[in-house]
Amino acid sequence: MQKFNQKSNAASRYILFIVGLGLAFPISGLITKYIEILSNGNFVFPYAMPLIMLFITWGLYRLDGWGLSALGLNPSVRHLLYFPAGFIFSLLFYSITIILISLITGAPLSISPDPKVNTLYLLMGAYQLFASVLLEELVFRGYCFMKTKAITNVRTAQIIFALLFVVYHWVNKNLFGQPVVMMIFLVYITLGHLLFSTALLRSGSMYLSLGIHLGWNWTDIFIFGKTAGEKTLYITTYDSGSWFYFIVKQSVSVVVILFMIWLLQRLVKRRSAAPLQLSEQR
Repeated sequence: MQKFNQKSNAASRYILFIVGLGLAFPISGLITKYIEILSNGNFVFPYAMPLIMLFITWGLYRLDGWGLSALGLNPSVRHLLYFPAGFIFSLLFYSITIILISLITGAPLSISPDPKVNTLYLLMGAYQLFASVLLEELVFRGYCFMKTKAITNVRTAQIIFALLFVVYHWVNKNLFGQPVVMMIFLVYITLGHLLFSTALLRSGSMYLSLGIHLGWNWTDIFIFGKTAGEKTLYITTYDSGSWFYFIVKQSVSVVVILFMIWLLQRLVKRRSAAPLQLSEQR
């Protein structure tokens, strides 16, 4: 009976989350448009959607008798330090990934000659990118992920939300109809989910997964480009559209991410998730 009540409670929470997510799209669109009009198009505010989802996450945890501390989002010194530590961790290992790819493919790296690629440009890139990172962490490794883990087990939660994360990227990158690329992304994105979720589960704080996620994406998009036409700090003359480059990049990335997961399991002391466990007993 207790298990039935737990699953019934979880089902109602999932429904609330999905409804909230659906409503967040038009509401965030209106907020973003309103801010754009007020600033005469001079200010970009990509945070309406993630902030709404953060509020929904907080509300669901309040229904369970807890707050955002259940995800380790309470701003303690230790939690806040996880964010820059995670960012540097990803920056370092993505840089190693690109250097290895450069050595294997023979693609030289050089500083971008574009004067627009400056400190302000890189900081603005991080500002805009963090909005999507925060949204993805809240949707795929937030309340619903932890709720599923609590009523089933870690493995089940990992499988379900890794697949959801993969499908999201398939849709986002319009990969349907490209079976080979879809399968490669199945492996790559699944490992990405495992990397971010391992950071969350080991540290007990989403700040670490946010830092790692932002560090990886930001370094990929704004530091190491593939062609001279991209506005990134470093560029390469190699043909990034070739299958050879694509396969090498994904293969090396998979090996590096596996090592990062292993390293997190060794270096990050597991933190108790007692609030989540207790919430299921209420």
